[in-house]
Amino acid sequence: MSAGLRVRRRLGRLGLVPILIAGALGLSNGLGATPSLRAEAGRLDPVNQLGGPTNAVDWQDGRVYTSVGPRVLMLDGCDPAWPIELAQSRPLGGVVQHLAVRDGLVYVAAGRGGLVVLDARADLRQIGQLALEGVAAKVVLQDRYAYVAAGAAGMSVIDVQDPAGPRLIGRFVDARGDAVIATDLAIAGSFAYVVSRNLMQVDLRDPAKPELARKIEDWADAVATEGDRLYVATSEQRAGGERFGHLRVYDLSVDQRPPRLLASVEVGDRARRLAVADGLAFHQGTSRVIAWRFSEPRGLERLGAVASPDSVLNLDPGDRWLWLAAGPSGLRAARFYPWDRIEGQALREVWTSLPAPERVIVDDRDPARIYVADAGVEGGWGPPPRILVLTIPAPTEGSAPGSSGPPDAPRILGSIPAELDKGGFAVHRGFLFLGAPGEILRVIDVREPASAREVARLAMPPDPVSGRRAPVWRIAIEDDLAYLANDEWVRVLDVSDPTAPRQVSAWRSSGGATDLAVRDRRAYVLGPATGIRTNQPSLQIVDFFELGSPLAFASLGTIGFRAGIQAEPGQVFIDGLQVVDVSDPDAPVETALVQLDGRTRDIDQAGGFVYLARAKPDGTGEVRAFDLRMPGRPIETARLDLVDEARDVALGADLAFVAAQGSGLVIAASGLDPAPTLPIPTPTVRTPLPQRAFLPIVARGGLGRCP
Repeated sequence: MSAGLRVRRRLGRLGLVPILIAGALGLSNGLGATPSLRAEAGRLDPVNQLGGPTNAVDWQDGRVYTSVGPRVLMLDGCDPAWPIELAQSRPLGGVVQHLAVRDGLVYVAAGRGGLVVLDARADLRQIGQLALEGVAAKVVLQDRYAYVAAGAAGMSVIDVQDPAGPRLIGRFVDARGDAVIATDLAIAGSFAYVVSRNLMQVDLRDPAKPELARKIEDWADAVATEGDRLYVATSEQRAGGERFGHLRVYDLSVDQRPPRLLASVEVGDRARRLAVADGLAFHQGTSRVIAWRFSEPRGLERLGAVASPDSVLNLDPGDRWLWLAAGPSGLRAARFYPWDRIEGQALREVWTSLPAPERVIVDDRDPARIYVADAGVEGGWGPPPRILVLTIPAPTEGSAPGSSGPPDAPRILGSIPAELDKGGFAVHRGFLFLGAPGEILRVIDVREPASAREVARLAMPPDPVSGRRAPVWRIAIEDDLAYLANDEWVRVLDVSDPTAPRQVSAWRSSGGATDLAVRDRRAYVLGPATGIRTNQPSLQIVDFFELGSPLAFASLGTIGFRAGIQAEPGQVFIDGLQVVDVSDPDAPVETALVQLDGRTRDIDQAGGFVYLARAKPDGTGEVRAFDLRMPGRPIETARLDLVDEARDVALGADLAFVAAQGSGLVIAASGLDPAPTLPIPTPTVRTPLPQRAFLPIVARGGLGRCP
């Protein structure tokens, strides 16, 4: 969508004269609106990616196929204690939600990327793709067809006889032609069993026209089939508002209406997913996975339970192990054979990556080194909050103009246990400065990332009036002075000796200090209720030339107070996107306002170009780049669409580093020169074992194709 642009010209410093002149020239707020200029020569091309949640898993013949964000990984699945990466796909068109493997091909429900077909015999090379409505969440294969559940977009029937050219041939719709919601599905014979709150049996004898045959359950949560057995997880409302779960087994061997119920047991935990293999049913609830064995006439026999995170989205039994795709908690495994060892065992962590990147910054001395703040996973089911130190290897041969090739995948140099509080995060001469929980500033020596260590910790002073200590919202460092947005204060610390930071100046804002930028010892401070607009965000300008007596200048109303501010000589860029002329600090003037739908999460700038990390109203994200070298005339140069929210962006070495909600860290080439047309998804270099290495220490055993 084209951004709207409102241009305001600075016509004087008197109160009434500028208004009269502007009215005469047609330059008042409601007039003179023009679209922002566009430059088709801009580029913001994805060249690499790291991390994301693990949502999908399938075990086949000693191999585990799983996902990390928008990628599919193939691992040696014989021993979870020794995972060996065999192949990794390029980033697909969406965050992977589910996958199914057959005859050496991997069929992927890739969220907003639709159905994608990969060749496992050729390093997971993409050979086919079909765009679908909605978010593709599960794929089930039978004969020549793939059945895809996509939530509100319903169930689609796809002919995959030619995997390179999948064709949509039918959809399950109601009498009005609207899609029937499908949150889970299973196939048996000529019928699909679709969870749409109710469990519905859908006739597939004409795949182009799926038709409702009957309703089987009033409230179903998950479904699975094996042979002529139908396993259904149901739930009912009980006192207190909680839903109580059951597991039921139906006989599909004869055509009965409804199918004959063979067994039913109370589970308690409401199901998130079911998996069935060799008469064993695995019921994944909100806090545990329970193993059941069905036999006649004994019915369902409980074998044991294993505690699990509430983020498990898919599970698949294979050989002796149950594999769990636990979202941000990564890939986990539980040994389910022999049966008497199931109860109470701990899940093994098999594979984790970068589940929840929040902030990203570039080293002030080495643009090929970046620092990513990862929020980690709560409850001990994944990596704790940490800072990852990454390096971007030199480009390879043969790529876009202006460089010798796309960068290799990031290499992790170190992982530092650390948690951000409000987002204060900066690096200076080999030391990290971060605002930590407890109203504390931490200083960490990262000159040797593999052995990083904390060298200083400074508690924020209490407010002299209220006595309250406040968090560090933002940090900006210039020369050897660190400027902290400390809620109601701007504090200046001397960090010439990082091991002993000391406060040398402080200035109290009238209504908050939650973001700031610094240029030539002048701080541009944003707060939620400051300056000329009571209870509305404003920009305040404060000089710290004399540290003992900060000098405050004028204020100006702004569109935000914590989504980023950047400064360059004579102007500042705020949120998404306001441009302010600050050449006269006594009279700052808004020169441009680009109105965008959605929310800007953060911004960065270099050389007059501003990059916005944004969340769009539909739940997806984007990075948008503007050329602001002509005051008052923003030129949009490039846009990168993401499948989920962009939380932060940092610039370095002609690259934009984006912390994305489900796609992990996305790396894009930036600049004005057009890049050559690249296939979708954009090629990336496969990174074996990106975070850790495993070495064999004992002989491995197993069944089937595992030695």
